[in-house]
Amino acid sequence: MVIAGMESLVNCPKCGELSLVVLKPYQEEMSELMKEIEGSMGVGKTNHFEGFGKCKCGVMLSASLHVTAIDGK
Repeated sequence: MVIAGMESLVNCPKCGELSLVVLKPYQEEMSELMKEIEGSMGVGKTNHFEGFGKCKCGVMLSASLHVTAIDGK
């Protein structure tokens, strides 16, 4: 399944205003260190997303989302 992007409302850390950020799948290869950290923590299959937006107060916003499948046993 290909995910084109998803919209998310986030609170601006500077002014607290709700702002729109469009999240898309992380395009770069995850570093070996990140893979090792996830593996050592027992993290299952994970999809990583990142996105940017601009708040009404003028600051640029950066957001990330990590969705992990956890074995329910």
